[in-house]
Amino acid sequence: MENNELEQYSLPFKNSVALVPAAGLGTRLGLGPKAFLQLGGKTLLERVVTTLKPCVERILVAVPEGYLEQTPSLVGKDAEVYIGSDSYQATVFKLFEQSVEDIIVIQPVVRPFITKELLCQTISKVKEHSIIAACSQPTTPVGVVESTFATQIFSRSEVVINQVPYVFRRATFEKLYNYATSNQLVTQGLFEIIPMINEKIKIVPGDETNIKITTALDWEIAQKVIAPKFGWV
Repeated sequence: MENNELEQYSLPFKNSVALVPAAGLGTRLGLGPKAFLQLGGKTLLERVVTTLKPCVERILVAVPEGYLEQTPSLVGKDAEVYIGSDSYQATVFKLFEQSVEDIIVIQPVVRPFITKELLCQTISKVKEHSIIAACSQPTTPVGVVESTFATQIFSRSEVVINQVPYVFRRATFEKLYNYATSNQLVTQGLFEIIPMINEKIKIVPGDETNIKITTALDWEIAQKVIAPKFGWV
């Protein structure tokens, strides 16, 4: 999307809130909480909040215990800061409990390369669909694994890889929240729960640069390949 195409949107989107889970300790990467790693002189948290600010009316951030006092100096008045929980899902739910808005945008801090253009494309669909997500297509076929055997193969045109943001109408997210809570269901993400509540996800094409930073290789790619493309040097 070209920048002039953003003019079709009245920003920020009315009655919208972004939930930013940033409470992970970065155990797999081994460099401390990823929210506070820096790209081009700014933390990942600052990068995400800066991108979100023009698009939504309110931003709620969750950080690890022990980081509450230092975070406001990074986000200022642009975001409200809370202590997160011990899982991604619990942290998202905790932030949701602090919200009242009708449009719920979920943007994890571990995907700092989200663009304002992709955010607008995704949020704009909420008038027509109750759940929207940015997704990419794999470059090769994928298979279902059972006991180390691939038992079913899907062509790359049949499947997608979830990115972010996720955008929900409030009533739909409440449905997901209530189902997971009442069934004591904890998942690695939210994608797995959505089919359980008989809902479908409207797909918006994602960006190849919209990577998730999890491993040391991800961090190297972020620093040496993608950050320079964004001018974060």
